[in-house]
Formats: sequence, C-alpha cells, structure tokens
Amino acid sequence: MSISKSETTHIIELFLQESFRFTIQAIELLEVLIHSEADLQHFWSSYTGYALRPNLNIDEVIEGIPQSEEPSDSEEEKVAYQALWAIGIFAKWNADVAASITEVDIGLYSLSGIPSAMKFLRNLTSLNISVNATHSNLSVLSSLTNLRSLVLNSSELSTIPTTIFELRRLTHLDLSCNQLN
Repeated sequence: MSISKSETTHIIELFLQESFRFTIQAIELLEVLIHSEADLQHFWSSYTGYALRPNLNIDEVIEGIPQSEEPSDSEEEKVAYQALWAIGIFAKWNADVAASITEVDIGLYSLSGIPSAMKFLRNLTSLNISVNATHSNLSVLSSLTNLRSLVLNSSELSTIPTTIFELRRLTHLDLSCNQLN
C-alpha cells in the first residue's frame, strides 16, 4: 500500500507548519501509512526532492529538508527531529542502513525529545545529543545496545536517566553541565 497523493500533500503541509506538534502528528500518520522502504522513499522524495541513500549522514538529511534561509531554533528542532526519524525508519526497512550507521551527532539542535524510530539504529556506537532538552523519550536509548559513547552534556537533565544503566557496552558517558541532583 503506498501513500496517496492527498495524504502526502497533507503530511508535507503538517511538516511545514511552525509548531513542533504538527511534526509529531505528521510522523504519527507516516508511521501508520508507511509499510515498506518504497513507501518511505516515495514520501521522502515528494517532500525533499531526493531519495534517502544508505550512505547519507544526519547533516546531509537535515540539509535536504525544506527550511527557511535563516531557520529559527524551533524550525531547526523540527528539521533535526524529522531527519532523525527518517534515518531511523529508513534503517527499519533497509538492513544496509541499519548496519552502516554507527554514529549520530545531533548536538546543538535544541531537541526536546528523540524519535522512537531511533530504536532501529541497532549498530549505533556513538550518539551525541548534547545541548538539547532531551527529557522525553530517552527510553529509546535502551534499544541501542551497541552504544559505546553517549554525550548528553548541557541537556537540562536533573537526574540520570535510568535507561543509561541498561547500556552494557557504554564506555564513555558525558553528563556534564546538567543540573543533576
């Protein structure tokens, strides 16, 4: 089942809205409508004008997402969240992507959460989500069982997320510049 033209248009309109909550709604709709890599590629090429490739990095995905010439902090958050979600969902449908993405650096994007689709990046060994208010959905980290390095500095944390204790391979953890009790 592929996504219809009207569904694609509606979801793109949601992505382009100013409020972050519309991005969340769009992603929720996409997660119901996407049933294959082909569905994802069809939507993504309609939205951005290019297909996702296995060797894309997060910065390239972010650059390809429509945004203002001088994006606001909230627009940067939306775009970064969309990019993380796209890479995660792409990994769900493409084993090469899941195997090849070992590092994600999304520091400085003012994210307030992490998309649950990140759980499909099973070979991720290094994740930098510093300078983000990543209070919500840190539970997705427990799926990243190969994670060796996690940077959460300046992320407005007041406690150490219990999910971190499930990361058995973690050898580097940066929680500096938080308000830990």
